[in-house]
Amino acid sequence: MTDILTVVHAELNGLFERTQAALDPWTSEHYEYDDGYTSGLARALAILESHITPPDKGNK
Repeated sequence: MTDILTVVHAELNGLFERTQAALDPWTSEHYEYDDGYTSGLARALAILESHITPPDKGNK
């Protein structure tokens, strides 16, 4: 299961990084939507990271 989570995390992290890098409040026609989308990706990454982190590293 952890291997699957790691793969999913890598995919989402790549998507987040690309989307965040392209996010520009001055040129985006839908900045609020785009910002919310990256915020959702960040939350999804945090959830995955909490399941990937070994118990002795902070996950209870």
